[in-house]
Amino acid sequence: PMMMRMAGVRIERGVVLKCDSSIKVFIKYLDDENKLRCGKFLLQDLGDVGVFVKESAVDEIRKEIDQMIDRTTLVKEKGEGR
Repeated sequence: PMMMRMAGVRIERGVVLKCDSSIKVFIKYLDDENKLRCGKFLLQDLGDVGVFVKESAVDEIRKEIDQMIDRTTLVKEKGEGR
């Protein structure tokens, strides 16, 4: 396949991450504060749908989200809730 080069055009491979507003805020925070090894990764905010991010950042974003959820989730103690 032939690739055309055009002045001022940059092609970036990305992925749409569908998420609720609280996760989107966290993803924007990670990007704004350069918290990932890959640096800036947010390509576009897609409103209610989610965000469009660099494909290379997806695994790292998921890891950060999982860690954030683990830190903020309350776990029931044994015998609690009976």
